[in-house]
Amino acid sequence: MREMSSDEIMPEKNIILQLEKISRKIDRGKFRSSLKELSSLSVAAFLKSDFFALYAQAFQSLGYFKKAAGYYKKSLKYAWETNDRIKSLLGLCSCLRSVGNYERALKYMKCLERIAPRKDEVQLERAMILRMGGRLMESEKILKSLRRKFRLQKDLEAESFVFWALAGICRLRGDFKKSILHFQSSLKLAKKSKNPDMVGYALMGLAGARRVSGNISEAGKCYQRARKIFIKGEDLFAKAYGECGSANVLRQSGKLSGAMKRYRKAFALYKELEDYPDLGFVLWGMGEVYKKDGKLFRALRLFEKAEKYFSRGREERGKVLAMISKSHVLHFFGRTDEAEKIFQKAYKKALASGMHTHLEVFT
Repeated sequence: MREMSSDEIMPEKNIILQLEKISRKIDRGKFRSSLKELSSLSVAAFLKSDFFALYAQAFQSLGYFKKAAGYYKKSLKYAWETNDRIKSLLGLCSCLRSVGNYERALKYMKCLERIAPRKDEVQLERAMILRMGGRLMESEKILKSLRRKFRLQKDLEAESFVFWALAGICRLRGDFKKSILHFQSSLKLAKKSKNPDMVGYALMGLAGARRVSGNISEAGKCYQRARKIFIKGEDLFAKAYGECGSANVLRQSGKLSGAMKRYRKAFALYKELEDYPDLGFVLWGMGEVYKKDGKLFRALRLFEKAEKYFSRGREERGKVLAMISKSHVLHFFGRTDEAEKIFQKAYKKALASGMHTHLEVFT
């Protein structure tokens, strides 16, 4: 085999150094400038797995989960080392889960488990996929096991994330008291770990649990604190999450015009990210505003559109909310038999998923 000259070797060394620099930049939250730098590089085949993985990480951190999934697939194509394959598959599973693609996320998870079934990161992602798929008991069992392990390891960030995930399960089940306690534990650990993003997401989770349990004032304060954390950053998903959550609080407080302004901001952000399940929640919220304002035909159209968006991802709670709201409006129109069928279908769907969403009519 021909030896490479020093002129041939140096450019590759420089590229490796640049990729390492970009990786550190992503860790510091400089996602857009990282993408700009990556676009100026041309790399050899043996570096393409890392190159595409960095693209994926930057897009994922911005909230472009669909784009990120595409780059993780490219990274996987060139991932010849086991660790590179694990990294690419983990990222791919996470992004597919985030856009509600349960079947594909589970498919790649099975590939991942064949390589590294016992790795904590793999089990954590499996738990999150199961949670998204409505398999709450299986997810909870894995999460509780990991929580004990992370506590022994004194991994504050990981334990904070597990509490956040468990809190979400409790909220879906209607156990708001336990959900709030778990979100508070997540927040406490996030603060100790000095991770501002985890603090922000814990605050938004806590806000959501407080809102659906009727504590509107405290929910609003939590969203305000979270939005202050994310306002200067580049995470568009977090910004959209904060806008939609704040809109829900305003709507539930009867401040309909303020709620609609926030929903429109959230809609623009989620549309940019091509996040259809979360667009569904925005449309549902806007429909509820119209319903409360007596604009029932507009409300019905939005509930129907929201239901379609929820169906593009595995968002069972969203489907139940949209169907129940739709049944209310149809009942107002005198289409009672149709409304009753839709309501009963939503009720059965909620029970089958272990949720109590059908009781959340006050939200």
